Amino acid sequence: MMSVRFQFLDVYLGATLVGRLSKTGDIVQFLGDESYLENPHRPTLSLSYNSLDEITGDADTREIFTKSGTRWTRSLGAVPAFFENLLPEGALLDWIADQRQVSTHDAFELLAATGSSLPGALVIRPSDIERLGARLERHAAALQEGGRRDVVATPVAAPVEGAFSLAGQQMKLALSMVEKGRRYTLKTHADTGQEIVAKLPSLTRRDSVEVEYAGMRLARLAHVNVPDFWIERTDTLDIGGIEQLCPSDYFLAVARFDRVAGQSPVHIEDWCQVNGRRPKDKYGPQSAYIAALAALHAYSPNRYEDAAQFFRRQVVNVMMGNTDAHLKNFSFIYPDGRYPRLSPAYDMVPVIAYLGAGRYALNEEVEKMYQSMSLDDFLRVAKAAHFAPRAVAREIRQTLERICDVWPAALKDLPVPDELRMKILARIDGIALLRSALPRRFA
Repeated sequence: MMSVRFQFLDVYLGATLVGRLSKTGDIVQFLGDESYLENPHRPTLSLSYNSLDEITGDADTREIFTKSGTRWTRSLGAVPAFFENLLPEGALLDWIADQRQVSTHDAFELLAATGSSLPGALVIRPSDIERLGARLERHAAALQEGGRRDVVATPVAAPVEGAFSLAGQQMKLALSMVEKGRRYTLKTHADTGQEIVAKLPSLTRRDSVEVEYAGMRLARLAHVNVPDFWIERTDTLDIGGIEQLCPSDYFLAVARFDRVAGQSPVHIEDWCQVNGRRPKDKYGPQSAYIAALAALHAYSPNRYEDAAQFFRRQVVNVMMGNTDAHLKNFSFIYPDGRYPRLSPAYDMVPVIAYLGAGRYALNEEVEKMYQSMSLDDFLRVAKAAHFAPRAVAREIRQTLERICDVWPAALKDLPVPDELRMKILARIDGIALLRSALPRRFA
């Protein structure tokens, strides 16, 4: 009888076992645990897995979590898309792979390495093989086309001490404030201080900290919900070798909205996960944004506030020139563990500061779209997602009025290059969206 060698990782949402990732050869599979599926109050892993429909939700959820061989449950040479989106894409991914001594393409091992410190409330850790028992047969049966196979489970190495995962291209660190005088260190289980994401300056654009800080300030002035953020000195970092990682005296500190001191982590998922898309497909079509917005309409406990925040944020993206507002820069947060809200905004960066350098072809295309967008473009999205166009139009006009009233004065004091300041002011002077929504200003 042929034997099948498996490795297993348990997937938890807080203290709730959701299911297991298994790996045999190049095949990685995720299947839900019966205890999770039988729980009528189960927390939501993802809207790509969990149906919250009151009539068909339980049956649909059970099918997705248990039907092997689908794109949601099985991948060849990768992990299912939801789990791949938990990992970073750039320098941080290289660092994790180096610590684990595996390829950057071995997402199963990279999740095992960082499973103690993932985004949101997810925890991934090696399974207790001795306690799996008959569950091993279920995974083997899901892979075989016919006939029985012996199952041999092999252990997975423990997580790398101090390792963490934060999605995205930018080099960033998951840190904890250990002193009131603002000293920061890599997060450990013993730390109880405020947790932050330290966003380090780019090796090629050392002003990236100041540019993103300005973007977050402008967003907040437009009444976009953003987490606390501030510019901090690099010498507050108690981290060995930080000089090689941070080419500047400053970094951007952003308070984590999925971590609150003294409370359990709050689950989040980005809109690539919601749509079942891989990180390489984060520059998704408009339909992917509409699908996520429609999910807020269907399930959010405060869908109108979430919609207002979404359209407010998109207006700000156009007006500041954030041409990198892709699907991974939007997330759902689950404050009650079950129903989605739109998370606070992050990565609000006026990327137009960098256009024209020859490395941003995709962003240049987005900028052309921004220059021609009108109020009607926004209203078509609102209608497709089942939100009332008239209410959305009112929100967009109010946001644009606010931007015109407060941004010019604010830009004088923000630590940004004069070229960026002039680019944003030029948009306030009459970009197409502004002219179509507030025609009286240009009469």
